Parts: sequence; C-alpha cells; structure tokens
Amino acid sequence: MKIFAKKSFQLEAGGRRFTTKPFVFDEMPKEFAKCMLFQWAVKDGDIEIIGDGGKQKALENSPGTPTAARKPPAGPGDAA
Repeated sequence: MKIFAKKSFQLEAGGRRFTTKPFVFDEMPKEFAKCMLFQWAVKDGDIEIIGDGGKQKALENSPGTPTAARKPPAGPGDAA
C-alpha cells in the first residue's frame, strides 16, 4: 500500500514494526493498515493513502508539500 506521511509514526502489527518517514512517498505492507495508530493518523490527515499516480502528483505539486517530497521537473532528456 502506497502512503504519504506528514509525520514520522512507528506502527506495529503482528510483532513487526514499520516506521513512516515524514514527507516521503513510501510502500507500507498492508498488515499495518489494521494498526489503530495508522487509522487515527489517516483520519487526522497525517497519513494519506495513495491509490493511484494522480493523487501522488497532486500531493507533489501541492504548495503545502515541502520541496524534499516533490519530484524535480523532467528535463529535455528525461522520459515523461
């Protein structure tokens, strides 16, 4: 499951841990979606579940997203 976290969270499920990184698009194992902390963070808006590339692009281009999370614009030699 692809997520975008605005803060760092340490999630636990089944004896395993997953730590989100602030302002990074990350791939999180689905088992952590059952963690109450994850559910609260999603409800609060501190973690967003990225369903498709369109939502990721919208977040990357959002004025509230720090520059570190944004992708640089494609150059003339880069594939779009």
